[in-house]
Amino acid sequence: MNTQNWLGCVVGLGVCFGTATTWAAEDVPEIVGRWSLTVDAPEGKLPSWLSIEQKNGRLSGRFCGFVGGVHDAEGFSYADGVISFKARHGAYRARIEGEQLVGELDIDEEGRAKGTCKFVGVRDVYRPNVTGTWTLIEDTEKHRLVLEADGKTIKGTLTRDGENDAVPIRDASITDAQLHFVAEGMGWFVADICGDKMSGTIKDEDASQSFTAMREREWAKPIVLFNRKDLTGWTGVRGAAIENWKVRDGAMVNTRNGGNIRTVDEFMDFKLALEFNIHPHSNSGVYLRGRYEIQIFDDYGRPPVGDGCGAIYTRLTPPVNASKKAGQWQALEVTLIGRCITVVLNGTTLFDNVRLEGITGGAIDSDENAAGPIFFQGDHGQVQYRAIKLWPAKAAR
Repeated sequence: MNTQNWLGCVVGLGVCFGTATTWAAEDVPEIVGRWSLTVDAPEGKLPSWLSIEQKNGRLSGRFCGFVGGVHDAEGFSYADGVISFKARHGAYRARIEGEQLVGELDIDEEGRAKGTCKFVGVRDVYRPNVTGTWTLIEDTEKHRLVLEADGKTIKGTLTRDGENDAVPIRDASITDAQLHFVAEGMGWFVADICGDKMSGTIKDEDASQSFTAMREREWAKPIVLFNRKDLTGWTGVRGAAIENWKVRDGAMVNTRNGGNIRTVDEFMDFKLALEFNIHPHSNSGVYLRGRYEIQIFDDYGRPPVGDGCGAIYTRLTPPVNASKKAGQWQALEVTLIGRCITVVLNGTTLFDNVRLEGITGGAIDSDENAAGPIFFQGDHGQVQYRAIKLWPAKAAR
């Protein structure tokens, strides 16, 4: 993904806004939090992402538009219930109305493009699905934790190591991907959840003990997303023409800059494996659920960066550059459970069950709680994909 210069309403969406307003440290304005935005632009409804934080009584923010990367905030104000900030291409302002953030974007791109776009934001509340059977390890003991969640309540039982009787849990809740519950005779459990793993502490009146847990997971049979013969099962992103994509020698080939291509089917939790071959000086991207881009880039031998090969574009920087030279086939393996991702490039693990903070530029929408397609970026140069398989996660129980 590279930043593009969009004329019309969307031109201001790929840039950042920022910090300014100071509040008493104990006061938390209701504007604080993560917001999933949808901009009503001439090109259609386009997603953006906004995060506002308070630290030491000072508000700060990060922003990601439809194109471009994620940026730290600058030049931000919040007064009388209204946020306002300026970006390179225009001015934003919004206020909370009911449960939504409602605002306008005024465009003035150096006199070349003017107009006003409306946008709406909904607060992003992430509640990971904890349903399933977990092996909970406390020191040398292995307990069995069974959880069932329906989106409103969480029920479950805990069976201690070496015992047969299951103890019901109570007072279970989730707040910002953190699970809380009580198990009689053991104490109060608090755990951070990411994908199929959790880690936390058990507290009682006298002490606390750390623990980890792993959920039992089964995978459905693999789905072959590309049949090596034609583009059956694939279509253009946002209805784009995809004449640039051809099938040659059993590979899906982007022959020139053009439309992005996506699967017709949509997926939630899965494992994905594919091979790619990037042309010299080109870049592409593999989008998961159509919202999170793994950068595909010709950057062999360079230091790892946030927009390098294998990065979650401008959100997660790989610890090493594991890419091969352009023109060679490379292997990518991905696991996505909830909002936690594992990425293996050419046998090197770049991210191991790391939580995704939000969408990346170019996303199909900003609804991170929904299933979505796999899609490949086709507007930044020549690339080939093949051996594309996906294993859907079976429902945990």
